[in-house]
Amino acid sequence: EDDAGLVVSSTARSGPAMKAGVQEGDRVVAVGETLVSDLGGLWRAVWATGSAGSKVRLQLSRDGVPSEAQLTSDDCGSFLKAPRLH
Repeated sequence: EDDAGLVVSSTARSGPAMKAGVQEGDRVVAVGETLVSDLGGLWRAVWATGSAGSKVRLQLSRDGVPSEAQLTSDDCGSFLKAPRLH
C-alpha cells in the first residue's frame, strides 16, 4: 500500500498473478467490480469470488494505462515456500 492505493511489489513464482501477467509496479484498482484501496480490501474481494479455483478478474493500472488480468485463484499452500521447522 502507498498513498495512491495498492501497488504490486512482487508475485509468487509460478503463482496465479504471475501466470496471469501481473507485473511488479502494477496498481490494483479493483477485483471484479469492487474497488480496492488497501490490502485488507483486496483480500476480502478475492475471497468473496469463491474458493480456490475461482476466476478472479483484476482491474489494473500499468504506467497509468488501464489493463485487466484474469487469474484462477489457488490455495496459497500450493505455491508458497513452506517454513523450515528444523
